[in-house]
Amino acid sequence: MAENFTDHQDNKLNQNQDTAQNNSVSFPQKQKAQISTRLGFVVIICVTVLFFGAVFITQFYLIQKLSAQNQNEIINAQNLSASSEIAGWKTYTNNEYGFEIKYPVNWFVVWSKWTPGGAEYSKENINKQKRVIITSQDLTLNKDIYESQYLQIDSDNYSFWAEEPKSVDDFWGKLDKTDQKTGEIVNKFLDKKMINGTDFIFFNQYGWSVKYQKKIWTPLALTMGNGEFFWIRGGDTISNELFEKILSTFKFIK
Repeated sequence: MAENFTDHQDNKLNQNQDTAQNNSVSFPQKQKAQISTRLGFVVIICVTVLFFGAVFITQFYLIQKLSAQNQNEIINAQNLSASSEIAGWKTYTNNEYGFEIKYPVNWFVVWSKWTPGGAEYSKENINKQKRVIITSQDLTLNKDIYESQYLQIDSDNYSFWAEEPKSVDDFWGKLDKTDQKTGEIVNKFLDKKMINGTDFIFFNQYGWSVKYQKKIWTPLALTMGNGEFFWIRGGDTISNELFEKILSTFKFIK
């Protein structure tokens, strides 16, 4: 009886040892399986992220490329339209000061002189005048210049400077940028462009508007040629876009 009990205890002890041994063996295997599963999930997530990232970058690149192409097509179409429009414009030639410029077919070229009764406008000897006005209305018919779109071209021999400017940049450097009394900005640089081989500086000027009865910004440009300096001044109602489109046709002819 005692021997049977002892054998039973020994068998039970052996079973417990076997179970513990099996558990000690299976635990690392389970742990390895869990790690493998986690690594698998991480790999799947990484591959998914890389895949969708590549798709996003490709789509973004294609969209940017298409957008640039569309923008270039729009610009080309606008340039073609502008060129076609300008091709049908009239040409004003000033033989005295050696330049020419195109303007819309329904516009006019006049010059002005001051009289006791105010400004008078004329088309006589228009190709020799120092100051001409290209305007959307025929000012010789007593039209109000301030109700017109216009630009005025003035030539100047630098008489108001002791030292003559040597270039368009030199002139811009000498031009006051602020009002000496108030300190406010009155001349604001916009751009420098070469038009038909000649440098132009485009800027806006802040001054009194007769039409609007207040100070406004108006477009101006300056250039030099044939030993003369030229101001090109936009009227109160002309846009920068139209101002620059007309000026894009300016060129010296001697």
